Amino acid sequence: LPVLRDFHPGDVLELELDGPAPRATDITFRQIGRDTCVLIWGEPMLTLAGVEARRLSPAALRFRSPRAA
Repeated sequence: LPVLRDFHPGDVLELELDGPAPRATDITFRQIGRDTCVLIWGEPMLTLAGVEARRLSPAALRFRSPRAA
């Protein structure tokens, strides 16, 4: 998984996804030691180093299609 080391609560992360954007209920955060694993549709997508899962919400993520780039 990619690891993002400079993410802080309050930041917004833009991710590229093929297909429709997930709903807020499709996004979960799992604490793993000092880091947080971001899961979309139950699949791990990336790790946020040194971030507490309880401080995050799905609003921290935005999605765009690779074709929009």
